[in-house]
Amino acid sequence: MRYRNHLEACYCIAGEGEVEDMQGNVFQIRPGDVSVLDQHDRHYLRGDERHNLDDSQGSEY
Repeated sequence: MRYRNHLEACYCIAGEGEVEDMQGNVFQIRPGDVSVLDQHDRHYLRGDERHNLDDSQGSEY
């Protein structure tokens, strides 16, 4: 993933996941965590569950 025109901030409300940068650094994400990418960083975002964006409750994180 990469956002070229804006900053990215994610807040985990449920489930678990991880963000991996292009240098191979992996950062675990758990409920209550916030991840912020402020340099238009290329990265991988992985979650432990599929997201259902059609659900009225929204995505898991």
